[in-house]
Amino acid sequence: MPEADKTFQLNCDRLPYNALIGAHRHYSLELDFIQRGYGIHIFNGVPESAAEGELILIPSGVVHNWLFDRASADFAGRVVTYTLLFNPDIISSRFNVFPELQNCLNRISSASHPIEIRGDNADRVKRALFEMVNQDDSHRLSSFISILADISDSSCWRIIHSGEGNLGGERVQSIIQRVYKFMLDNYTRHISLDEVASVACMNRSAFCTFFKKHYSQSFQYVLNEHRINIACLLICESLDRNIADIALSVGFNDVPHFHRTFKKLKGCSPLHYRRQMSAASALNA
Repeated sequence: MPEADKTFQLNCDRLPYNALIGAHRHYSLELDFIQRGYGIHIFNGVPESAAEGELILIPSGVVHNWLFDRASADFAGRVVTYTLLFNPDIISSRFNVFPELQNCLNRISSASHPIEIRGDNADRVKRALFEMVNQDDSHRLSSFISILADISDSSCWRIIHSGEGNLGGERVQSIIQRVYKFMLDNYTRHISLDEVASVACMNRSAFCTFFKKHYSQSFQYVLNEHRINIACLLICESLDRNIADIALSVGFNDVPHFHRTFKKLKGCSPLHYRRQMSAASALNA
């Protein structure tokens, strides 16, 4: 929540990639921009791969957390995040002489699930966040209003599926965080079910039941999904790198299995994915 005398609060943080804030919620809206770092974000207990550069609006009351891959950190082992906190009700009360803002605020506050903002509007919001860091209060206010307008006006909203908030209490959240942190630190090698069950302080059978209950997918599915998402980053970033080498680097010991899993999750072969991404990059250049 912003300070009582502030309409909004902006934080720019350069944090160790393994700094664990823990699952938490705010009773204001939160806009998060991950300038550097990728890994997993978790909203109301539902995990999803988190990409570098993502811009996400989180509604009031949603329990959320980010866990970062150490490979995404800078040379000092840090990630860079921008967080903007604001309460639409407070803004409405302070800006009620400006009816032009009301429709904008209504659309933003109507969100019930986290939303990823993409496209040109997202690019403008990111530039505004960069500028706000060094602005005085009056210019920050102007930038903030522009951010609200760009979020509201965006036609590139991706609604992110999240749970309903019945998360099973702090014990479940603690297990979730330990399991996903372990996965991020070890996905490049073989991880056995017995090993990850031990991290959760359960036996193998109990862990499989627990994981299915909360996520409907098996741990192996989630692990492979994360490995494939990291492989996609490497395929695009290292155009001259051999696909088999990438498969091994993200924890697949069997290259044909990597190809089958990639096609199942992405709908095409790794090589076709690389060609698609290269063509899209050339068009946007």
